[in-house]
Amino acid sequence: MKRWKVCAGAAILLVLTGVLYSARPHEVAFSRLHDAKARLARLGLHCTTDCADGKLSCGFMLSRSSSTWMDVCQLRKSGEMGPEWQGRVWVTLNPKAWQLESIPEHAGVRVWGAVVAFGDDELLREIESAL
Repeated sequence: MKRWKVCAGAAILLVLTGVLYSARPHEVAFSRLHDAKARLARLGLHCTTDCADGKLSCGFMLSRSSSTWMDVCQLRKSGEMGPEWQGRVWVTLNPKAWQLESIPEHAGVRVWGAVVAFGDDELLREIESAL
């Protein structure tokens, strides 16, 4: 009888541990900008850099539809957040050496480890739920 109670207690403990682990919010974190771009692209999002040659330098834009590098360059990353930000997020470095001083007003912001993302809060929520 005692052995049965120990086994039942252990089983309950394992089930509770599993439930607590799966209910715990999982933190999104990237150590490099390239890692973020690769993982976010696998979600089916378009990742467009601000360079004509497509190379990744200081960031990229996430969107549900295709954009050009010129679209990315023309997107104002400070001041009033206009309708052009709908469905768009800018992803850039979050270095310890300097602080990001300017983002569009009322933009959603997420810090994902060494990367910071800002823009359309609805798209940011969608991304986080998919990650």
